[in-house]
Amino acid sequence: MPIDIVVVGAGLAGLAAAIHLQRHGVDVLVCEAGDEVGGRIRTDRVEGFRLDRGFQVLLPAYPELRRQVDLPRLGLRPFTRGVIAMGVDRRWWLTGPWHGRAALAGAADLFGHRPVDVAALAALALRDGLGPVALARRHTTRSVAEELPHWHLSARTIDDVLRPFPAGVFLDPLLSTDARVFHLIWRCFLRGGGAVPAEGMQALPQQLAGNLADATIRTAAEACAIEGTRVRLLGGETISARGGRRHRRQHGRATVARGRPTELARCHHLLLRRAALTSALAHAACRWTQRPLAQHRRSQRCRGAVRAAGTELDRRIGSRSRR
Repeated sequence: MPIDIVVVGAGLAGLAAAIHLQRHGVDVLVCEAGDEVGGRIRTDRVEGFRLDRGFQVLLPAYPELRRQVDLPRLGLRPFTRGVIAMGVDRRWWLTGPWHGRAALAGAADLFGHRPVDVAALAALALRDGLGPVALARRHTTRSVAEELPHWHLSARTIDDVLRPFPAGVFLDPLLSTDARVFHLIWRCFLRGGGAVPAEGMQALPQQLAGNLADATIRTAAEACAIEGTRVRLLGGETISARGGRRHRRQHGRATVARGRPTELARCHHLLLRRAALTSALAHAACRWTQRPLAQHRRSQRCRGAVRAAGTELDRRIGSRSRR
């Protein structure tokens, strides 16, 4: 079939990019090196058990997830919301009081030892959980390590209760992550908790793949080189994207999108509410606007670049679909 854009990788980013492009009338081919879709998200079945590879969890309250996925079809199985905080000489289970005496005892014990910190935690949870999302997105130059003391939380409570959360979620034990990212993810945990699909995490990319037209995805098709508007596969086959040739005189660059997470994509994904510009489209946008991705690594500069590139990409896709 004729191909306008080749998306390299059938992970979540590549699949979401392909869906968005097909909705705008663009002919897409997704090349996946593995034997199934999903990238790093895989579920193995062993002796009747479903085993997800790595630490995988869904946040049902995450806005982009709701826009891209039919959550009821996943049959989500939620985790109990709460935190088990480990102190030097004691342990607290911090969760809603409706979970029984142990939950009440944990909150009461922490309050008895650290009342100011409990009040600060409550204020933080109320602001992020119940307040408008604009508060969580409010501009700040602080990191998580700088933001938490700003809420009058003691260093001891930060280490015992809060540090393990962003350190695990962001793989950042130094808490150098942008405070806005922390507030957004904290908000999602507060509002929707964590869950996994009944059929395992791979049900998520499988659902996305099911929204694509037949023959859109090629598995066992590992891309080893990208040359202009052509993708060369490991076996020697070359796939050309005709959209690049069609628009070469006007736009110069072209139409190979790579579904790989980057700082550029993460900044867009968490800080901008653009439903379809995933990491794969971010790569394509940078190519179409002739702006090297390496120039946008720093989070302070990449937001404007993604916003401008996304606007230009939407304009060009829209103009093509109207022709």
